[in-house]
Amino acid sequence: MFNKKNSELGQRVRMLRERKGWTQQQLAGMIGVKQQSIDHLERGSVRRPRLLSELAAALSVREEWLRTGEGKMALPQPEDDREGDPDLVRDVVLGVDTALKLHGIDINEEDRADLIGRVF
Repeated sequence: MFNKKNSELGQRVRMLRERKGWTQQQLAGMIGVKQQSIDHLERGSVRRPRLLSELAAALSVREEWLRTGEGKMALPQPEDDREGDPDLVRDVVLGVDTALKLHGIDINEEDRADLIGRVF
């Protein structure tokens, strides 16, 4: 069923996904749904979209903006310089490495560095 409100949500999701250079499959994997779910969402054929908070987090925008297109789009930036925190950097690297090992995922160093940067 076509719904203008859901069509606009789908357009926002597609725009953000494409800005990041991600496929529907990649975004789907990040939030734990099938690629077809992202396709249906982007085409506006989903009545009650699920996982909006997960989508917003993956796309780095506020959930309210993603849902309505109103208000501030960007997430608030931390007041302190988190990149200069060596403990945080270490924790992110360890977390990514642990998750990859836990799931038996073997990736090259360039992809690992990219993933760590995205998580950070």
